[in-house]
Amino acid sequence: MSNSFTRNNLLLSMVSTLVGDDADLEPARKAFEETRGDFRARFTAAVEARMAQLVAPEVFIEVPEHPEQLSKSALEELVRPAADASLRSYPTKGELLDQLARIQRRQQERPAWIPRIDRDDNPVSPPLDTGREPDRPLVVAALAEVGEVTVQLPTGEQDRPELAIRPGGIGEWEAALHTMLGLVGRGSPASTITLDAAANEALVPDEMRW
Repeated sequence: MSNSFTRNNLLLSMVSTLVGDDADLEPARKAFEETRGDFRARFTAAVEARMAQLVAPEVFIEVPEHPEQLSKSALEELVRPAADASLRSYPTKGELLDQLARIQRRQQERPAWIPRIDRDDNPVSPPLDTGREPDRPLVVAALAEVGEVTVQLPTGEQDRPELAIRPGGIGEWEAALHTMLGLVGRGSPASTITLDAAANEALVPDEMRW
């Protein structure tokens, strides 16, 4: 019974911290609206944006390729600022190397939204995510009523190649039309807009219908 009470208190305090009356939810709102994907992806981005406002910066260090070649004093100077509480006051070199290995794993597993600082409290930028190719611009000029419109089309991702939009395909037109209709991007509405069959037909030229 007490375990349930404690767990529920923890969850209630999390809710109050994340979305309480004093919470600044603007970063979360922007993250939700600007993130591509399904509800899970957008909700996750919003929660991470809110959490980024609350978490404390962590010290990140550069791990050399061959740390075992460092002297014990140099190794301790490297490790100590980012060490956890398990490191003794007078560690052996083996303990320092074990600690460094744990620090390296921790740093590799940390998401990019966790703020990072160096040993002198200077902000450190997270590494660039190279798993996703940059968006490619497409200029749509076929709609004379609105003039040229530039749309940023997503390319394939390392683990989701099906997300790529084929050049010249219907996906390009869909992305362009959604952009011009205000369904995606920074100024998009927060709610879901449903396009019915009549609206979809109106977007397809007569000669392209079947």
